[in-house]
Amino acid sequence: MSDVSPIEPPEQPESDEPDRVADWAAPDEHLVVLVNMVNQIGGSELNIRLTVFGLVLSGKLIGGADYFDSVATIFDQASADPSESLGDVYRRTATFYRNDVRAQPGESRVTTFIHLKDAYAYAPGAKPLLIGLWRGRLGHVSGWSVGSYGSPPS
Repeated sequence: MSDVSPIEPPEQPESDEPDRVADWAAPDEHLVVLVNMVNQIGGSELNIRLTVFGLVLSGKLIGGADYFDSVATIFDQASADPSESLGDVYRRTATFYRNDVRAQPGESRVTTFIHLKDAYAYAPGAKPLLIGLWRGRLGHVSGWSVGSYGSPPS
């Protein structure tokens, strides 16, 4: 019988270097600041283009509360009986969103989602596709710029 011990991974030295994988996967800090500002200023809009998984999205950046209010309106309009509409669920989410942003001004919290309205998707060789309201993960945005393509061709 031998005295062979199991192989253990080498100890990792402590380092002030940022974690390259986490750094690469993190959302763009400047975009996060912009999204936080729009979330805090209800009713504001900003034309923006995003690159997400190879597609370009162009639309108006809106706050999370405005997004959920718009979704609530869509459900209200689609419901035969407004008293039983899913719109109420989304309206409560919008209220929660507004209260959360106001309750913690200046505190750093993790902003995970970005919201657009009047959004179009642009793919190589294809006509622009109207998406309308769009909600996506900030961590999936690989590039962005302020502005829009203007009105898409018909």
